[in-house]
Amino acid sequence: MRDLNLDQVRTFLEVVKRGSFTAAARVLNLTQPAVSQQIKELEGRLGVQLVARLGKRAFATDAGKELAGRGARLVADAEEAVLAVGRFRDGWMSPIRLGATITVCVYLLPRLLSELRRTHPELEVSIEIDLSHVIVEKVAANELDIGLVALPIDKAAPVSVTKVREDPLMAVFPVHEGAGLPATITADYLKKRALLLDLPTTQMHRLVVGWFEAQGFHPKPTLYLGNSEALKAMVAAGVGVAILAIENREDLYLGRSIVARPLSPPLVRQLGLIVHKDKPPHPAMSEIRDRLTNISA
Repeated sequence: MRDLNLDQVRTFLEVVKRGSFTAAARVLNLTQPAVSQQIKELEGRLGVQLVARLGKRAFATDAGKELAGRGARLVADAEEAVLAVGRFRDGWMSPIRLGATITVCVYLLPRLLSELRRTHPELEVSIEIDLSHVIVEKVAANELDIGLVALPIDKAAPVSVTKVREDPLMAVFPVHEGAGLPATITADYLKKRALLLDLPTTQMHRLVVGWFEAQGFHPKPTLYLGNSEALKAMVAAGVGVAILAIENREDLYLGRSIVARPLSPPLVRQLGLIVHKDKPPHPAMSEIRDRLTNISA
């Protein structure tokens, strides 16, 4: 016996359901002779009669009744298989490895991933938290698919960059100092304070030091710390003051244990989406870019 042909099984099921070769042909958009030929070939494959004609009506034989129950499951399973594989064709079932800094993970990714989860529940995401330059290296080495990093990055890295947002850098102080602070903060004001800076290897460090030096002052920090959330905790404890990006108004520390003031002149941290230059983009790429751009600071 040759293998079953699902198109023939589907035609057989329609004949039994409609009780008519002509009606089945109409539903299947086939000619009546084509339907008859498919039933004949199916019966030949199985070696039994499946359909009996009584006048203009068509009925399943006992063998046909047996096939009808099992055939419906076969067709349903086949359709589900096509849909399941189709999701891989569209790319959304492919796991995505995302790299981000700790502050991006805490303040931007929850909303981003919540929105993606609602529209694409099948999307599988793994997140790796690290410094921006390490994320660039891992995207370049194909250890991550997408990175969310502070810009600019090393131009020699084999990655494509899309700028997705700008966040203001703010001077951050313990909350009890709020009432006595000026409206904007200059380098001259901060040089009298104990400074807490990000690690010298980070883009944030270079941005902040460049801002100070443009105003004629080279900062000598009390503490280096490569984690913005830990820096906020240090500021809240009175260890010193810092310049940090404030990604959104729902910052866990802001207004509770720290206060922030804009810098003068202003300074922003640019956030970019990076992928390997030679790697086909994941279908989620455009949505991640658009949603990050639209998440309000």
